[in-house]
Amino acid sequence: MAAKRSAKKPQNKAASRPDSRENLRDQLLLASLPYVETEGFGREALLLGAKDIKMSESRALTLFAGGGVDMVLHFNDWAVREMLQLCPPKLLSRLRVREKITLLVRTYLELLSDYKPVVKQAVVLARPWNLGDGAKELYHVVDAMWRAAGDTSTDYNFYTKRALLAGVVSATTLRWLVDTSDEHEATWAFLDSRIENVMQIEKVKAKLKERFAA
Repeated sequence: MAAKRSAKKPQNKAASRPDSRENLRDQLLLASLPYVETEGFGREALLLGAKDIKMSESRALTLFAGGGVDMVLHFNDWAVREMLQLCPPKLLSRLRVREKITLLVRTYLELLSDYKPVVKQAVVLARPWNLGDGAKELYHVVDAMWRAAGDTSTDYNFYTKRALLAGVVSATTLRWLVDTSDEHEATWAFLDSRIENVMQIEKVKAKLKERFAA
């Protein structure tokens, strides 16, 4: 099925782009990620990454003035942008909604597969004082997915769709983090099951709406 198509591994395209602030942040972030597993998201990993790409310490610290949390937020933003590039409208237009969402979630996680230890370090967003940032970034992910899937709802469905998908993405990410199966097949089976649950909820909602309308 088209929705089970695997994502291609991302390349560090930022290095060949003009030196806009976002692209410089991309370059520095990607250079710092190999050090995050041992150093965590923060100054140490950032400066080691800066050294590798011959960027001054002062410039590096200015680009990520928010420190570790700023790095985590940009890491997530980078993954969302890469996901959308790998799932262009032309590809998604051939799929049903269920297949679109499945492909988007799977592509997002496959993009992060080379960085699983780094994602584990990103639990900094789960700390009480950063819950707001974590919730905002999860919303950013699911909103991007629904918009890419062609969602145009403006009523309560806008919020319920994003809330349901947030649950799917959160649960699937946790399953993916501990998955040791070949090619993460256990995660994709789990994802299919969660998507099926959401589809059943949507069917029930549709029936209830018809009854109330009647």
